[in-house]
Amino acid sequence: ILAMIVQLISEIKHGMQNASTATKKHQTRAVFSLAMQGAVPNLFYILPACCLLGLHLYPGIVGVESAASNRAASTISILSMNVMGVHSFAHSMTVLGCSPAYRKAIRSFFRKI
Repeated sequence: ILAMIVQLISEIKHGMQNASTATKKHQTRAVFSLAMQGAVPNLFYILPACCLLGLHLYPGIVGVESAASNRAASTISILSMNVMGVHSFAHSMTVLGCSPAYRKAIRSFFRKI
């Protein structure tokens, strides 16, 4: 996905000399949307999973009997699992936020609040 995004950015900057300004604008917006939708799973699945893997490997590295007896490790584990649970909400907000019409509706909603 990252390679595809880099290729699209390169094409927008160098390969679209004959394209109109509106086309370039729409392509740039599409690439930004793809990048944001790709970043959300990284933040809400991969990062917490790496934290949990680190906690799983923690006893072997430090020489402690169990990471469950460590209060900080337990807190990190709980927070990591909670962050994973928020993924669907964050992904929905990302999709809505990347669409100009929805973004306008979200702004007006928050202004009313």
